[in-house]
Amino acid sequence: HTQKGFLMRYQSIMLDAFGTVAYINPELQNPYKHLSGYTSDRLFFRKSLLTKPIKDLENFFGVTFSPPHKKYYETSLSAQVNSIKLYDDTINALKKFRLAGMKIAVVSNLAYPFGEPIQKLFGNYVDHFVFSYEADCAKPDARIYKIALEKLQTTAGQTVMVGDTKKADYTGPRNLGIDAYWLRRNAMELAEHQVSNLSQLTEKIIA
Repeated sequence: HTQKGFLMRYQSIMLDAFGTVAYINPELQNPYKHLSGYTSDRLFFRKSLLTKPIKDLENFFGVTFSPPHKKYYETSLSAQVNSIKLYDDTINALKKFRLAGMKIAVVSNLAYPFGEPIQKLFGNYVDHFVFSYEADCAKPDARIYKIALEKLQTTAGQTVMVGDTKKADYTGPRNLGIDAYWLRRNAMELAEHQVSNLSQLTEKIIA
């Protein structure tokens, strides 16, 4: 199919959030590292952070966060949220996807407090947001990609995904039949199905 001069290879695109289209100031401390000390099962805790609001974690783990930790969490989290920015190539890429007639979804393993700020950054450029804390599952679980496909009203074969985490954004979707590109920002050497920025991605998927 063609639309506005573009040859359509895909009808939809799924984009990861942090490290792909947006970033947090890397100099800021991560409050979740301190909260993980409340359980010995850190992997389980990390998955819980991605699927549950922080206010539910105390009951979920049966613990009480100390006042100093709560205060640290609130202030450091606020600093992180306020530092969120889009990469310089993000909006231009989204405009090209939109001009090509593609539907766009952001699909991200995201802790609850970052959901609304991420949505506000994109305005009308993104059609759907699929966050792990809402889906109650996280990439590379096949369920989260299937939820995104349903929202986009498309099929795996008509969709492409891009993100900066190989397992979650490349291997996971490809196992489901979704084409994918691994974004390795500023990488000097790239293999097939790898890009170093979103401009390269648009050149590969929009002809």
